[in-house]
Amino acid sequence: MFWLSAGLVIVALLLMKGRQVYEQAEQTRLSVLVQTLQSSAAGLRQRWELSGKPARQQLDGIAYGFTRLGWPVVRRDGVLDCEKIWVLLSSRQQPVPYQDLIVQGDDNKRQNQTCFYEINDKKWVALFYESETMRINGFLTLGVNL
Repeated sequence: MFWLSAGLVIVALLLMKGRQVYEQAEQTRLSVLVQTLQSSAAGLRQRWELSGKPARQQLDGIAYGFTRLGWPVVRRDGVLDCEKIWVLLSSRQQPVPYQDLIVQGDDNKRQNQTCFYEINDKKWVALFYESETMRINGFLTLGVNL
């Protein structure tokens, strides 16, 4: 009986430690993802400057424009195309999957739109434009009703 109890305690401790390691790995993954988004946007902005500040460019079949300050933006019918922005910025090899996407804001006012990407359960990344500059906020925890 003693060995069974000791074994159950050890298994419980290992499960707790495993959960902690998993949580740390998820935080690291989210941090790297936000850094990748920011780095990709900065790289496209630099490419814009080096190319003589064109109005539009194309990469991997995605046509995109720029804000006045050179940050990449993809619009469809005047509305942010959050899916294509994600594909453009999330990775060069293969886009990183997300669980859900919510576009919030006034469709008629481009500067008030925000793309919310659910990366894993209740962890969101927000991408929006403010004063012609791209902003990316990670690790948001939002309710179901945005």
